[in-house]
Amino acid sequence: IEFTLSTGDSWIAFFPPGMGWTCEKQPFRLAAAEIAPARGVVVRLAMLKGKTPVDASWGDLLRQHAGSYPVASGADYVAHINSETAQVIFDWGNHRRNIPGYPQSDVLQLVWPNHVSLLSEEEKNRVNSGPKTPFKDLRGESKVFIASAPLVLHYELYPIATEEFAGRNPIPMDGLLREMMLEALKGGEHVAGAKYDGAKTDSEFQLPENVKLAVGDTYFSGKLLARLARLVAIAHELDQSNEAFFEEMLSQLADSMEKWLEKGAKTPFIYDKSWGGLVSCGCNYDDCWGSCAPKCTNDVSQPASCPALHQAGQNFGNGFYNDHHFHYGYFIYSAAVLAKFRPDWERHWRPQILTLIRDYANPSSADSKFPLARHKDWFMGFSWAGGIKFEPLGRNQESVSEAINSYYAVACYGTVIANRGDQDMDLGCQLRQLGRLLTAMEVHSGDMFWHVRPHAEVMSTYGRPTVGIMWEHVALHQTWFGGSGWAVEGIQMLPVVPVLEDFLKKDWVQNHFLEYKVSCDSDPSCSKLGWSWLVCIQQAVLSVKDAFECLRRLDDSAFSLRSPAASGNSLTNSLYWFATRSDLTPTDLKAWPKATQVITTPSPGKTASLQHLGPIRRFGRHGVRMNNRCLKLSDVACPNVPSIRCIGDSCCPDGSLCPSAPYYSNPLCKSPKKIACRGTDGHNPAIKRTPEKDGPCPVGSAVFCPGTMLLCQQDQCCPDGSLCPSAPLSATGRCLKDKVHDCTGGLGQKPAEKQSYDVLGECQVGAPVKCPNSNLKCWGQMCCADGRPCPSASKSTKCWKEKEVDCLPKEAEAPPPAEPFEEPPEVPRDHLERSRYPEEPSVDPVDPQARSGEDHAEHVRTEAPTTGTTGAQAECDESRKCVMGASVLCPDKKSRCAGMGCCPDGSLCPSAPTLVAGTSGCPSPKAYDCTCVAKPVIVGHASCLVGASVRCPGSSQNCSIGCCPDGSTCPSAPLGTVCPSPKKEDCTGQTMIRKYEGFARAASAEMRHFNPFALVALATVLVTVAALAKGRQRRSMYLTVASSEGEAGEA
Repeated sequence: IEFTLSTGDSWIAFFPPGMGWTCEKQPFRLAAAEIAPARGVVVRLAMLKGKTPVDASWGDLLRQHAGSYPVASGADYVAHINSETAQVIFDWGNHRRNIPGYPQSDVLQLVWPNHVSLLSEEEKNRVNSGPKTPFKDLRGESKVFIASAPLVLHYELYPIATEEFAGRNPIPMDGLLREMMLEALKGGEHVAGAKYDGAKTDSEFQLPENVKLAVGDTYFSGKLLARLARLVAIAHELDQSNEAFFEEMLSQLADSMEKWLEKGAKTPFIYDKSWGGLVSCGCNYDDCWGSCAPKCTNDVSQPASCPALHQAGQNFGNGFYNDHHFHYGYFIYSAAVLAKFRPDWERHWRPQILTLIRDYANPSSADSKFPLARHKDWFMGFSWAGGIKFEPLGRNQESVSEAINSYYAVACYGTVIANRGDQDMDLGCQLRQLGRLLTAMEVHSGDMFWHVRPHAEVMSTYGRPTVGIMWEHVALHQTWFGGSGWAVEGIQMLPVVPVLEDFLKKDWVQNHFLEYKVSCDSDPSCSKLGWSWLVCIQQAVLSVKDAFECLRRLDDSAFSLRSPAASGNSLTNSLYWFATRSDLTPTDLKAWPKATQVITTPSPGKTASLQHLGPIRRFGRHGVRMNNRCLKLSDVACPNVPSIRCIGDSCCPDGSLCPSAPYYSNPLCKSPKKIACRGTDGHNPAIKRTPEKDGPCPVGSAVFCPGTMLLCQQDQCCPDGSLCPSAPLSATGRCLKDKVHDCTGGLGQKPAEKQSYDVLGECQVGAPVKCPNSNLKCWGQMCCADGRPCPSASKSTKCWKEKEVDCLPKEAEAPPPAEPFEEPPEVPRDHLERSRYPEEPSVDPVDPQARSGEDHAEHVRTEAPTTGTTGAQAECDESRKCVMGASVLCPDKKSRCAGMGCCPDGSLCPSAPTLVAGTSGCPSPKAYDCTCVAKPVIVGHASCLVGASVRCPGSSQNCSIGCCPDGSTCPSAPLGTVCPSPKKEDCTGQTMIRKYEGFARAASAEMRHFNPFALVALATVLVTVAALAKGRQRRSMYLTVASSEGEAGEA
């Protein structure tokens, strides 16, 4: 019977011969005309035509194969011990049934794009030549597979051999990156600390106390254990196995793992007979607000009292079988490292280790205690992370990269055992090959379904480059903790292990990297919440040189243990990732500047302030529960997540504001506090918004991004990519877009004109050029942040949209080898409330040498106090005269820089202001100077870099090149910074004591050469210089801002 529904879809039904049917139209009903036999009958129903066009032969094929149908499928895998490939086999032959009265035939099945690419060439050609089907869904467009033989999918396995924890490419035997890894691990002249806790190196890494005691959740604790294990593995590859710290790290890892695996663990694993699985009991965490050892307050002697079995939200739903492969994969990786270096330890704890593996990667269907590979969908190839709790959208998985890591950990563990060559070799080989196969499956399908490509067969209408959460019937661009682009991207790159190189394929990265970079750069939360380092990881796929510079620019808490995103990674591991890229060119890399300052983060439980404590109360304003044992800006644990600590205006993993933030809420976190430290439950005055209007607002002041509740200041970018409304003129070009709203009342800039390459002439195929209407550069086959091909991209480049601007000649030749683009000039970014820095004491301007040696060592970075002139200063090039901070050509006459940025040759930008020697952050001084400022005499004690993020005097906020909340100039701001009031403290040593009235007159004569907006900015600087020269301002060791109105005319 054939029938067409009102939707236009046509269907066909097959039933035993001689059986009548009744068809009713309103409402539609198809019913048997007679009572069915007691044994029942088989009726087959298939779509004949849908919204997708089909071939006429599709109906003929359905009729030809209608008589045979499958009731099940045989599924098996083959992974021979020494093979570098494996096969997954689906066989319907033994499960075929026939409808009486129809001729027998082979079973007709459907396959999807994730299967077709894994078929043999012969089978692939046969499938691709079949008729078009009407089935197209989230998985793509299906194709016909006639099961005359089993369906065999061929997977290439990731190489894991003698060096069980290494990648495809070995780390260099010498060179800069190897030296930098050793410095990050042990310390050195270019690395003052490993960017997680002040001066501490990665070899000094200590697990939090609760992880050492096995108190808390299994996810974040597992990540921290694996971070330490990864450092051990890298140290071994760097030939550091004989060092004392190596054994200390191993002992710390072994002791901590034992606490989690032992029978009397404080957060024990328990076996669940109902579902056949190993679940964590859970932990109601308490550390007396930092005043006692961490403990679980729940009774662990009886499973019925385990909180994780009754609360689906505890430990990410581990007790309800959510994310077991994510959690336990980190533990298995740690066990694999210990198995390598302490084999006796592994043999003793093997039953517990194998039980964890059996829970999520069980190799045997004969095991009656655990299912076979619990989370794996063998047909789709990827895993489902959701457990037994009902979800309206069905099964789901968020972080496919963590699923990859979980199976990769099994392969590493098996390889270590197999490499021993003893009686356990067979066990090791089986685990090794199964782990490699499960990894290959997850990599293949994860790349196909989570990494969306323009014009691809899968997810072609999704409209985004990355899937955040894959559900059974819908793909969402969001995570469980938010929908920002940087969050969706970042969660699909954790953790950074060698096998990630197979998942982050270059063709996908170059399609969308710029969009990802913009999403992070334009949102202060990306850096604030610890996700910005992942931009560097992905950038290394395209250019190690640029990624290396990206890593240098990260702040000193980039890998802090308090960050839920960064707690599982380290500086050493990031450098390892760079050093093992296949297209690495070591000669392109330049050493980081010598380390100049050590910043130490507050130790847990240490209060940052004892003033304004507030009353002791059980519940505070807004009904929030109070913790009277912690104070404002204390280092405290996030609610319900003891492994993650926070401080001040940072957000916890659940999106709530840190308990020690100054106020009850802030614009950056998704929700207000769940717990408030003493005296921090008040209303945040920044939440009161005022209508947007054109001016006035102080240049660089903290204002709201247009249409949002997010604050920005200085040269920061807003979430839509536009420049902050209060940004100074010098910040023009810093963001993807120029200002869409200007509140400076005259210091804003004109809307950017649409860029065109007509005036630039033709470009070579693949040459580095600017993206249209953007300040980002692209090259090769990259896609710009707006989804269009790079103007220099070849015609074969596929992006989300058509090319808008093309600078290629009409007959472009084949592209030359891609060259890495130069990053935009480095401009210090002052995100609100970045990592806390110690307050700098005021400096005596008269005798900077009067400090004691001990005090001197504490406050000076690496250089002696500077007195007199700046030393060797570049000669002025009159032919290239420029405004201080302007965008100018670097000495190579190709790249551009501005202000305090560094040129590709390592020299300070020619337009940079006068700096204390050694404080520019660039490897070498200016090659030439275009500001033509008279050489100043600098008196002062340099205790910070110009533009460094430092604490505002008397405030909890940080600043860099702008103004503090009270209107005073930031202590690290460069000369000429315009704020309502002068510096209260200075840490740059830039006190000017010569007269500059002559310079003011000379420079003002040149102002006619600049646009009107540059004129305003330069005039502001000249007012200050002239006023200081005439002595009209109060005496101070700082260069201050003029306050009288009459001085502007004189300048």
